Amino acid sequence: MEVARMVSLAICIAIVLGALGKFAINLAKAYEIKKNADKP
Repeated sequence: MEVARMVSLAICIAIVLGALGKFAINLAKAYEIKKNADKP
């Protein structure tokens, strides 16, 4: 039972980290686009 709980916890953490990673990548892309748009 304890192993199953640890595995499910690890999966939840992996999903959260993956979502944060995607969000960070999208944020970086948006920042790059905005930075390029600000150039004359």
